[in-house]
Amino acid sequence: MNSVSRFLVGVDIGGTFTDIVLLDRHARRYTVHKLLTSTADASESVVTGVQEILAEANIDIGAVDYVVHGTTLTANTIIQREGAETVLFVTEGFQDTLELRNEQRYDTYDLFSKFPAPLVGVENRIPVRERMMSDGQVLVPLDDTQFRGQLSWLAEQPPEAIAICFLHSYVNPTHEERAAELVREVFPTVPVSVSSEIVPHAGEYGRMSTTVANAYVQPVLGHYLQNLNQQLQHLGLQGNLYLMLSDGGMAPVATARQFPVRLFESGPAAGITATARLSNDTDLRHLIAFDMGGTTAKICIVDDGEPFTTWDLEVDRAERFSSGSGLPLKIPSFEMIEIGAGGGSLAHINELGLLKVGPSSAGSTPGPCCYGRGGDQPTVTDALLVLGYLDPGYFLGGRLALNQAAAEEAIGRQVGSVLGISVEEAALGIYRIACGQMAEATRVQLAEHGKDPRRYSLVAFGGAGPVHACEVARQLKLPRVIVPPAAGIMSAYGLLMAPLAFSLVQSYPSVLSEVDRSSLDEQFALLEDRARAMLLDAGVPAESIQLQRRFDLKYTGQKHTIEVELDATYFNADFDAALLEEFERLYVSQHGRANRGLELYLESIKVRGLGQVEASAGLMRGADASLPDAIDATRPVRFLGTPAPVPAQILRRSSLNTGIRYTGPAIIEEPETTTVIGPLDQFEVDDRGNLVVFIGTSSTNHTFGDTAQEAQVGFTR
Repeated sequence: MNSVSRFLVGVDIGGTFTDIVLLDRHARRYTVHKLLTSTADASESVVTGVQEILAEANIDIGAVDYVVHGTTLTANTIIQREGAETVLFVTEGFQDTLELRNEQRYDTYDLFSKFPAPLVGVENRIPVRERMMSDGQVLVPLDDTQFRGQLSWLAEQPPEAIAICFLHSYVNPTHEERAAELVREVFPTVPVSVSSEIVPHAGEYGRMSTTVANAYVQPVLGHYLQNLNQQLQHLGLQGNLYLMLSDGGMAPVATARQFPVRLFESGPAAGITATARLSNDTDLRHLIAFDMGGTTAKICIVDDGEPFTTWDLEVDRAERFSSGSGLPLKIPSFEMIEIGAGGGSLAHINELGLLKVGPSSAGSTPGPCCYGRGGDQPTVTDALLVLGYLDPGYFLGGRLALNQAAAEEAIGRQVGSVLGISVEEAALGIYRIACGQMAEATRVQLAEHGKDPRRYSLVAFGGAGPVHACEVARQLKLPRVIVPPAAGIMSAYGLLMAPLAFSLVQSYPSVLSEVDRSSLDEQFALLEDRARAMLLDAGVPAESIQLQRRFDLKYTGQKHTIEVELDATYFNADFDAALLEEFERLYVSQHGRANRGLELYLESIKVRGLGQVEASAGLMRGADASLPDAIDATRPVRFLGTPAPVPAQILRRSSLNTGIRYTGPAIIEEPETTTVIGPLDQFEVDDRGNLVVFIGTSSTNHTFGDTAQEAQVGFTR
């Protein structure tokens, strides 16, 4: 990586829009661009968008040092079941693990609980004669002759991808490594996913599910990345293409193709990375990242500048809020709740005669009715237009004119006439339900971690996030909403804040007091060597590499672990005491009290390798707008809690000066998004350009800030 890089490009593909940011680090300015996502081939949106934004800024692509890409392709491939025909080689007798799962129902009393179908059917699960014990001893050696025979039979109709997952390979991977060697001899062009490489972690079902998912998406993502990389190079890109990982790091194309399952939350992770940077740049310690686009809404808690993370991601749930009803992926990821609520979410009347919103979406094709692209089912965006929240002539800065008559007709025909209410009331109902769904998802996330909503501020971004944020915050009784500069493309900007990084894990089941320190050091050294090699291959200078050692700890007998990072200064001295102190601090923060006196159990060790961070901290100034800075207008807007439309002041974001304080109702417009501020809300612009909205509170009673200074904010107009 070039340490003096100037131009960087971030591209975030969503279900409806593709967001692009061009960052000029020398001038400390960014240029933004938005276009509809190509549903036929998402790479078209990337290439077209990059060309358009460079032309707008009059920059040659040869001056771009690198492009960072966040993609939903992995997630879409799994959820829509559009992956490769995959064969799974598994220890004889364990072919049904994907069906048996962990032998638990997410609803104990529901005998008809549904689960997502396995990614590999039973006909493609091939038993292999071998058996490794839990201590790494070989019980039944791998039978090369028998395995070669199975491969010979399989060669008649070669699979598109192969997964190998043998019992206890996380302790001793020799059988898996030999099987992979034989597979590659027969199928040299077929991608192979080996569980001891993908996730060497105890837990038979989770390890198998993750390995299968990696194999299932590998050909699809590999073809996409190869095609995209070639197109960008054909345009003249001399720098690298990097991909955003689910845990906020970025990786080169080669790593992404080897571990595509780690890109499941690629796009959403970027916005959370930007939220964490916002926390670190300010004294706001408790934030909720709220990212709402055209198809989904994502919520993640950020405390003290650190997003909640997990190695137990669950996807494609049969029941949206029911843990255990989806497919487990043992990958490092920001812990977030994602629901099918976005600007394109479809509104409909269900079989009980109730108004429902989502999870199906109109996407970019045909899109909401008001786009005029053939959509005939009402969406959230149509409702926002009817309520007066959106200016039909200023959507995307005026590049996409909205048809309000089409929105009113669709809502009246499919919702209003069915329920016997006016078009406006139907639109208000759609808005209320969408906000309620996101508030409920956030409430669940906070409750599961024992967090008090009153301590948190909502950071709203994405094209639709700021439109809904104040109402979501009001329902949750959150004190404040923060809308950063360029909130509509914040995920694309967050891509440029990510370091080159990769996390590795190795099971190490043992009671902490019985750990052999020399053996532990050896295992850590092996992980660190792998992480260092991956970063060096990605172009990170050796002197810029940072390695972090982490431990998954729990009290003996418990199921769930807590990840503890131990500073290097403590690793060789007071090791046990330092680990215990940090574990109990985290345990108290999550559970209220520690069970002191119980022995600690070490489940696994982890190493996270980090390269340098290219982009400067904090959001920068945008390019000078060609549109007028201010407008002097009002328009009638219907809010929840008001019996009729009320006049709301219309403001351009670029016209709001730092330090001036305002009172709602107001609609604040910018090319990429719109912020809706209710009659009870008050707002200002801080010295970093963030729009700060105080939810339904008077200036004299505002006492819920993170600092004493924040509790003394007054408002004038």
